[in-house]
Amino acid sequence: MNANTPRLRPLPRHRLFMASAGLLLLALLSPASRAQEESPGAPDSLSSSGRIEAVSPPVIHIDSAELGGGNIRCDVTEIIRQQCERRVHCEVDVSKNLCPTRRLPGLVQPLKVNYTCRIGEIPRPVTAEEPDRLRLLCVQIHGRPD
Repeated sequence: MNANTPRLRPLPRHRLFMASAGLLLLALLSPASRAQEESPGAPDSLSSSGRIEAVSPPVIHIDSAELGGGNIRCDVTEIIRQQCERRVHCEVDVSKNLCPTRRLPGLVQPLKVNYTCRIGEIPRPVTAEEPDRLRLLCVQIHGRPD
């Protein structure tokens, strides 16, 4: 070794780890890796041409809706679909008026709704009792599928 040549010292382990972690983060944040990992419901995604395109948010899809309990129930699926289908947010007043064709006994009637935000996902069951409001909501959180 020449006297004028600087001597190379190995990097300490913590610096080597930090450098590796930095490179890994750069690779994960690169547009190429984002295009592969984006889910179809993400707020934006890269098209095959490399342009960012907006993707529609998740929306409510009503699977079933039922008013009442025990042996006496009323199917209100179509009524709830008319109010909430393909919306991001929906509130329904729980009342016996949802089922005008059938007399439901008792003071308090529960409304049970099964809905999804994406086709193919497991239905979300929600219940509210008269005179409350039932709230259905589909939101998109950046970087996380709903």
